[in-house]
Amino acid sequence: MSLTSNLRQFQSAARLEQILGSVHDTNNDFSWSAAIERDEKEQYPQRAVDFLNAVGMNRFYVPSELGGRMEIGEELLYLHRVLARRDLTINSTYSTNAWSVIVWIGGNANQCQNIANRILSGAAPALAYSEKAHGADLLSSEVTAQSGESKYVLNGEKWSINRATLGDSLSLIAKTSNDRGPRSLSAFWLDKRQMASKGTYSLNRLPTVGMRGLDISGIGFNNAEIHKDALIGEEGQGLELGLKTLQVTRAYCSSFSLGAGDTMLRIATEFAIERELYNKKVINIPLVREQLATAYAYLLAAEVLSLVGARGLHVCINQFSTWSPIVKVVVPEYVESLAKITSSVLGSRFFLRNAYADGMYQKAFRDHLIVSVFDGSSTVCLDSLSFQLKSANKGRSKKADQLNQAEAKARYRQLYDLQVETGAIDFRELEIFNRDGDLVMESLGTIIEMLNNTDVTAGLSTQTLSTLRERANQLLVEQRSLDQKIQDYFSNSEQSNEFETLRFSLARGYAELFARIAVLGFWVFNRHGLRPALQDGAWLIIFLNTAEGETSPPMASVRESTLADLLDRISTNHMLSVIDFALAPRDAKPVKEEITP
Repeated sequence: MSLTSNLRQFQSAARLEQILGSVHDTNNDFSWSAAIERDEKEQYPQRAVDFLNAVGMNRFYVPSELGGRMEIGEELLYLHRVLARRDLTINSTYSTNAWSVIVWIGGNANQCQNIANRILSGAAPALAYSEKAHGADLLSSEVTAQSGESKYVLNGEKWSINRATLGDSLSLIAKTSNDRGPRSLSAFWLDKRQMASKGTYSLNRLPTVGMRGLDISGIGFNNAEIHKDALIGEEGQGLELGLKTLQVTRAYCSSFSLGAGDTMLRIATEFAIERELYNKKVINIPLVREQLATAYAYLLAAEVLSLVGARGLHVCINQFSTWSPIVKVVVPEYVESLAKITSSVLGSRFFLRNAYADGMYQKAFRDHLIVSVFDGSSTVCLDSLSFQLKSANKGRSKKADQLNQAEAKARYRQLYDLQVETGAIDFRELEIFNRDGDLVMESLGTIIEMLNNTDVTAGLSTQTLSTLRERANQLLVEQRSLDQKIQDYFSNSEQSNEFETLRFSLARGYAELFARIAVLGFWVFNRHGLRPALQDGAWLIIFLNTAEGETSPPMASVRESTLADLLDRISTNHMLSVIDFALAPRDAKPVKEEITP
């Protein structure tokens, strides 16, 4: 069976894509022209939000047992990718619904059902974690929740919050203890309808470089009273619940990158096809062909890493405290590399705001700049990862001693193979610290074995197979070297300081190695389901060579095979994806119908 949008996890996104109509329809709120017009006016996308509620997208944030349709990790990822390729402002605005995850993690039965009903009715939450003076340093938070007999009294300000003013609810972290330790914070869910003009006030909207229509503002509390049942979990669990929630939302931030990457690469490629220089089309210049093929390989790799991450929520959610920061760091970086390449292809048109495609490339470019900062910057994510390297490696080593190869391969297949269905996500299984190991790192040995299996590699050219085997073996060498460096560091160093340079370097190396193994593993386990142009491994070779620092240009045959698939996806109006995913026809109008697979 081929990897198409007919697979269960992609059906809803495929339907949403058709419902939203063409990005080229100037009368469509989900078109590129509408996105640019709102951006110029710094206009909040209220009509788009109302439309998405009307077609039932809000149901995909609520677990099925509570009346929603939140079942499959990849499903929500691709629903948001469909939005992001049209307008990151809409995507960012609507994505705040994901903050309801904190309730599915720590809420009691009544809270879960009540908040599920609110989300299903169209209520929009905001995340009130950060403060102007402290940013991501949650333990330094100054907003307090003073406990009384039947209520909490809130004081302080939360700042730079998406939908702080226009949202209906707040997921709030506040201090309930004077200590600075991890038990000093508690989590609350606030219904703003019950707090209007009762000790709350709005902070001014903040102008932004990209996504200019966002409601980035803040909220202040002046002896604002909330009922005791607003507390999620127990007092002192706020940091734990907040960090677990961020594990989920960080992974879904990759939808922003995939959507922006698709738009930027599509526009740059169409420009190269149309533009003529030096008596030839720009697309016929060898260097440009190489650049576009490389950018496409980056986008496919970003997508694959995002898919593996989303499936990890099902298969090994107790390892997600290390997986999530990796996806959050690496996927935006791959698309930033794509952006650098494609801006070069556009030349001076990149610097001009609306000289080509009405400036949609420039909007996607500037909108994407903040993605690496969302939900914890790359620095914060790598710091979190770095403290878990020793325990994750130790967990992997313990498993290696008692590994049943057949059972292990079945688990790797469940992780990588998109045609293997996964069980339900249990968000309560999230852990703050990964002591279980790393399924992706663990899978490398099996991946190498499969590259020596003729059933897996049938049809590959001798040169391609040789290159992939060489790259896989090099990954194994790097893995062993990195394992030793991690062991040496944590064995020899004293208690390290926060943001210590060497520890960061190890985390960076781990994240990059994880990503390359994940992409290779996905290709091995899904190869025969991919379309022929991706089965041949050309795009994978370009990606691995580039990610490993190879500076020499790819072989012409590898470049041309990859570019041919890119050009085919654009000419046949398909998403730039490993999945065969048709886009809405150029003349399609939006249709307000329920999203039904």
